[in-house]
Parts: sequence; structure tokens; C-alpha cells
Amino acid sequence: MTGAQGRFAEEWAEPVELEVAPLPCWEGLGEQERQRAVRGLVADVEAEARARDKAVLGARAVREQHPHTRPERLKRSPRPLGHASTLQALRELREREGSSGNRPLPNERRAGAGGIATG
Repeated sequence: MTGAQGRFAEEWAEPVELEVAPLPCWEGLGEQERQRAVRGLVADVEAEARARDKAVLGARAVREQHPHTRPERLKRSPRPLGHASTLQALRELREREGSSGNRPLPNERRAGAGGIATG
């Protein structure tokens, strides 16, 4: 990175050696089998995108993008009720929080607590 400044300046750079290894679930596969598996996964993702009428950029277009460019439009979606590692844990969370899935906002919680917490 020529001419980098701040935290990206050469004075802070140090070599790092990385070991590249197959995914644990693919350790028993040969190189060609792994490549075939990756191609299959990519084909599945592309087929899914086409089924939803989404454009697939391709490797060259992805590489040509600047890594810090933000999307023109950001997806907005409601926050999730919660995250759980199992379906049962999610059901229990939903039962605790109410069946509608609507949790009170922090300000509503404060008001419900008699205004104890402020700010």
C-alpha cells in the first residue's frame, strides 16, 4: 500500500504467515472434489438469486468494486425478537416476551418502572 497513512502506514505493517487448510467437513476430499463442491455451492446461490430475479455480479465485477463503497440503498427490516441456538429456545423467548413479538421500547420500559431510570 504505497503512500498509506495512519494505521495503514508501512511502519505498522508486519508480515503474517497464514496456513490455508480445507474446511474440516471437506478434509477427506481431494482438491478436485473440493473444487467441484465449491462450484456446486456457487451454482446453487446463483440459481437461488435467479429464481428471485436478483442479478449475480460475477467474480470479475466483485473484484472491481471498491471495498469501502456503501450500497446505494440499505435494506431496512424490523429488528428480530431475539436470537436463539434452537427452535425450542426461540419459542421460549417468544413466550417470555409475549406472543405478538412486540417488545416495549426502552423508554416504555422506563415509564413502566415508574420513571426510576432516566436518560
